[in-house]
Amino acid sequence: MGEVGYQINGLPGDNSQLLGNYKLGAWYDGSRLTNFGSSATTLGSWGVYGLFDQVLVPFGSPGSNRGLGVFGSVIYGLDPQVQQMPFFFNAGVEARGIFDSRPVDELALGVVYGHFSDDLQQAQEVEQLINPAVGIRKYETAIELTYRLYFDKSAVFLQPDLQYIIGPGGTGRIPNALVVGLQLGVNF
Repeated sequence: MGEVGYQINGLPGDNSQLLGNYKLGAWYDGSRLTNFGSSATTLGSWGVYGLFDQVLVPFGSPGSNRGLGVFGSVIYGLDPQVQQMPFFFNAGVEARGIFDSRPVDELALGVVYGHFSDDLQQAQEVEQLINPAVGIRKYETAIELTYRLYFDKSAVFLQPDLQYIIGPGGTGRIPNALVVGLQLGVNF
């Protein structure tokens, strides 16, 4: 795996609150993987990715690390014959410290999308001729809204979460789902 990155602001002496991180990378997996078009295996696969986060509107004083920003990533696997989900992206907005009384709390809204390999879909279509119970995976999308509340000098957090999953499992056989979650974290 290799990665290069660029950071905007955030270094000692920088006065701007418009922090940003940008990265590009590539990976290689040397495992033996099943080729969807045949029963043979293929040695290795690889892909590329890019990701970023950028503060757009700062809140509060410099150094407070409060503001509204955007984030996202794109991952592309270059061998769809062996990679189940060769295309994946996420994007969203996040706000930290919206309220003066809660300067480290975080609110985020994001979307995640994954597209299953066309080669995998073709293999599943052939398999479905023999076994009609086989589903054909196309895509899956999740939309998430979450709020993280920090307590006791950020040693404890409580994070309620709502997700709406479109196409769970990618086959269309499972209805869209609303997922409600709650996470509790303690740092010792």
